[in-house]
Amino acid sequence: NETQISAAARIVHQGGASVLKEYFDIQPIKNAQEGTRVELTAQDNPKDYRLLGAIPDYPPYQGTLLHRGWKTNKITLPQTKTKEPNLVIAPYEVELT
Repeated sequence: NETQISAAARIVHQGGASVLKEYFDIQPIKNAQEGTRVELTAQDNPKDYRLLGAIPDYPPYQGTLLHRGWKTNKITLPQTKTKEPNLVIAPYEVELT
């Protein structure tokens, strides 16, 4: 029945959220509201963003923030051989106009 399915889904989501919080500190990369105008300069890390549209050769880039992107400030999983892990989960997206 729907009530039982909903209760089970809530338990699964709570468990998943708990695991994510235990192993990762997930935060948005760009602290701006989606849909607002943003400017990216040479100081912005290219690993943190993905540009869409007509891309000029060099910054500054101006466009609309489509997605704030996600990063983690901590990973508490078993050690890997990588010396410097890429902590970006999903880059933020800017459509250039």
